[in-house]
Amino acid sequence: MRGTTSISSFVVPLSLLLILVASANAQGTQEQYNPINFASGTSTNYCVAVSSTSTGTQLRLEICDDSASDDLQLWELDGELLRLKANTDRCARRTGGTSSDVELDFCDSNASDQQWNVNDNQNLYIEDANGANYCWDSASGSSLGSLIEISSCATSDSNQRFDYGTYSEIEIFTSSDRCLSATSTSTGNTLELQTCNGNMLRLWRLDTSTYLLHLRQDPRRCASLSSTSSGNVVNLRECSDGDSLQRWEYNSDNELQSRDRNLCQQWNSEDTGQEIRAYSCDGGQDQEWRFLNQGGSSTDYMRYQVRDNSGRCLGVGSTSVGTQLELYNCDDNDLRLWALNENEQLVLKANSNRCAERVGSGSTVEIQQCNTGDSSQRVRYDTNSDYELRFTSSGQCMQYDSESFGESIITLSCDGASDQEWEQVDPSDGGSDGYELVRLRGSSNRCLGVDGTSTGTQVEVLECDSGNNNRLWRLDSNNRLRLAANTDRCASRDSSSSSSSNFISIESCSNNDDKQDWEYNVNRDYEFQSGGSTTLCFQYDSTSVGTSITARTCDGGSDQEFDFSFYEVINPRGNGNRCMGVDSTSTGTTIELFDCNDSDMRLWYHDSNDLIRLKADNNRCAARTSSSSGSRVELQSCNSGSSSQQFTYDSAGDFEFDSSNLCLQYNSEDVGETIRASSCDSGSDQEWEFSSSGGGSTDGYVLFPNNGNDCDKCIGVNGVSEGSFLKWINCDVSDSDRVRFIDYPDLSSGGSQWCIDDGDASDDLCVVPDDSIPSSGTKLKLVSESGVTNSQTLLWYYNDAGNDVNDDITHWSSE
Repeated sequence: MRGTTSISSFVVPLSLLLILVASANAQGTQEQYNPINFASGTSTNYCVAVSSTSTGTQLRLEICDDSASDDLQLWELDGELLRLKANTDRCARRTGGTSSDVELDFCDSNASDQQWNVNDNQNLYIEDANGANYCWDSASGSSLGSLIEISSCATSDSNQRFDYGTYSEIEIFTSSDRCLSATSTSTGNTLELQTCNGNMLRLWRLDTSTYLLHLRQDPRRCASLSSTSSGNVVNLRECSDGDSLQRWEYNSDNELQSRDRNLCQQWNSEDTGQEIRAYSCDGGQDQEWRFLNQGGSSTDYMRYQVRDNSGRCLGVGSTSVGTQLELYNCDDNDLRLWALNENEQLVLKANSNRCAERVGSGSTVEIQQCNTGDSSQRVRYDTNSDYELRFTSSGQCMQYDSESFGESIITLSCDGASDQEWEQVDPSDGGSDGYELVRLRGSSNRCLGVDGTSTGTQVEVLECDSGNNNRLWRLDSNNRLRLAANTDRCASRDSSSSSSSNFISIESCSNNDDKQDWEYNVNRDYEFQSGGSTTLCFQYDSTSVGTSITARTCDGGSDQEFDFSFYEVINPRGNGNRCMGVDSTSTGTTIELFDCNDSDMRLWYHDSNDLIRLKADNNRCAARTSSSSGSRVELQSCNSGSSSQQFTYDSAGDFEFDSSNLCLQYNSEDVGETIRASSCDSGSDQEWEFSSSGGGSTDGYVLFPNNGNDCDKCIGVNGVSEGSFLKWINCDVSDSDRVRFIDYPDLSSGGSQWCIDDGDASDDLCVVPDDSIPSSGTKLKLVSESGVTNSQTLLWYYNDAGNDVNDDITHWSSE
């Protein structure tokens, strides 16, 4: 299949407007300055403040500034430094041992008397040289002006409780402009939906130790059920962790659920002022919420791989709360990418409200809802140039007992051993990111590789080793097969002739060298085929270690077949807007139809054993749940010996996935449609096609008239098949006729071919006039690419004046 050109490489005809839709979310790390509320349980509204920014100024209790505009009351826990917003070079420090004051000083990250932490008991504490902890304490209890000093920590001492943490707006899933809100701080005030604007009445903090949902405007006020019955309003009450009506958790279904009851916060419309009530949890959209910044806003996501093993990385199998951290293959999956934010939390990219949390000594590490006040989520990397991921509150480090796939991560005392060493890898720096083994098809332990990275080194058959970058390759967007060990080394043939001496070797990568142009699996033949005018394929004459790879005439032989983890979307044939996918990598997850996107949950690889592997976790495969027609298809741990996971594709030219005469089937093309294995009948609802582009949401361009109506109508077809005529359609993303066209410039004629990628790599469908000599009123239709002549390759125009939806599109002469 010919690649698309960039939009700058051609001139669009007069009446065409090409629409490219892209989205980006580029946030930088933001500072998190918060008031520190005295949380003694009394009715006082006191915050920790200073009277000036002079060094030596003592910290004391003052009446909280409800507008949060007094910078002398705002603090940021920057690592272990407690930094003042009014002068960011001033930090809190203890002046001595027990009963000594806390005052301002110049910030010094190396000063032991400025290294503060927060624990689950709402204590701000510091550790001395002997390991003893001292906590902030209000010297005069709940009195205004009381000085802050340090004392031996006592969990029962209410004068040592201070509310510090990141507050977040809580937004409904269906709208980016409606958030959970109180209208005042009065007890009994009913919560409602209001416009998201950062107002302190819209900011909340869910304390995962007490399960209280605190309001930032007054942290003494918490969200509460008004009764235990379904349909009761959610209102504000004076915070009490002993009140079961106030206990909430944010569950894996994105619901705010009562900790002790099956009741979830729900809205009945998106109107501002809509009351929030609690109904039985049902997984509906009207019960889905998201915390906008609970996990911090760092976007510096990194991969943490086992040191000296680029094939194993820290990851999880899903974003569900409680999922254990394990070792996975290193890849582009967001379930393998982490950010250490300003609160020393290890945040998962796949869900920025999930953070790594230590369960206990010798126990596994799991992901939980991010909570800046939870000391068991505080992590540092490489503190002492030791490559460790260290939990600061316990002195324990993440450890793996083996480097096997699926190995659970535990925490034990940091000891400097190699099984606690991790390498922090920036995904944008190259390395082994996106690099895979290239296996000889049907062989479990023979792969393509080199024994060095010097130019001219021959590519050979070698033993497979996913931890060796000399065995890992990536086919980039310019069709260059790059080596992970040196990303400036690409596979190249010596000449254009088919010969046993036309060796494949690695050379300095060049996008201008045709001998480095390779495509994989173009004709679903598992071949690495050369581009350009010469068609040659990788070939091995023996599976013996050391056998050289050569370039020979492509013949479809098994000695030219390779398995390369080439993940693609799988669409119902003719509908590029729907893709087969899952919403979790857990075994037993039902496979369904989804809107196509670039998520690893929508990408699959049909391997040499006829297993359909999921990119998000390549140890998860599609499996039918029984041998009965109509059985559900779900994810299971991959097993090449299981007939229920073996699906041959298109063996009879029928586009079917066939498992013992049971074929993958969809009964409708609606989002959420369950995929089933039903008796093969050659029906259109059993036809599938692969697309490496991610489906109709990204491949090609939607065309519509440039008449000022902003996609009032679009160009479509009455079926993606040869002979179909172009027609006007409503611009509706759910309309399967809303196809995407690709522009292929034709240099010989100076014109363009506008084609539809129909999933057949060798022969697209292209637009031509219905008459050999087109005139005004001539219809435009689709024909096979191979049947297009130069006289039909044209800069084509159409007249959209007065045409209605479903009318044919006709040619119009520009002369």
